[in-house]
Amino acid sequence: MATHTSVRTKLFRVAILAMLVAAMPAPAFAAIRYVSTSGSDETNDCTGPGLPCVTNQHAVDLAQGGDELRVAAGSYSGSSTLTVRRFEVDYYYRQVVFIDRPLSLRGGYLETDWNVSDPQANITTIDAAGDGRPVSVVDTDTGLVTLSGLTHTGGDYTGLGNPPGTVNHVCRSREEEDCGGGLYVYSSTLELDQCVVSGNVASSVAGDGGGIYLWQTRAITLANIEVSNNQAAYSGGGLHAE
Repeated sequence: MATHTSVRTKLFRVAILAMLVAAMPAPAFAAIRYVSTSGSDETNDCTGPGLPCVTNQHAVDLAQGGDELRVAAGSYSGSSTLTVRRFEVDYYYRQVVFIDRPLSLRGGYLETDWNVSDPQANITTIDAAGDGRPVSVVDTDTGLVTLSGLTHTGGDYTGLGNPPGTVNHVCRSREEEDCGGGLYVYSSTLELDQCVVSGNVASSVAGDGGGIYLWQTRAITLANIEVSNNQAAYSGGGLHAE
């Protein structure tokens, strides 16, 4: 009887486990999303290699955690301001691409070949054109953001950092100070690989981190990058870390 009872208990447990597994939702798989200067955002989820989106921000907004965004060669501009509500205060960030979730943004592709990235041959540029910065990465905590094969240029964050009377708001320093002309990373985990950060200005008046500004980052990996010809009125013409 003891053996019989034991077998029945095991069978019952297996049956319960099978029912629980069957009831569990299917795992979400990371998607690949495509961006090209010849694409279109209208009613487009960017997942078709033959139907890429035209803006990186649209693809980022649609992305789920872990998605990979592949960007074809070309220049991408068009800054916008995004508001983050934190500690009952509104924080304003102005950039071409705003990232607040773990994902990969990779340049260096051709529309005729989405499988191989060659950033040197297929230059992919995020150009702020003097209006904010190319890329902001904010509040991903330990969720990894990978930026690869991209050129960050044309950033100018003059007058866009800490508003008058506000200290340690968007930039960690004094009031009326700006930061992060090319790339801004706050409370996030970042891998920057095969990227160029060049020709950016943190501030022409008061600011830090002409090329890259890192603040309360969880972990940072920098590999095979070029940081050149960036400007900051205070510290870190190339890179400033808090």
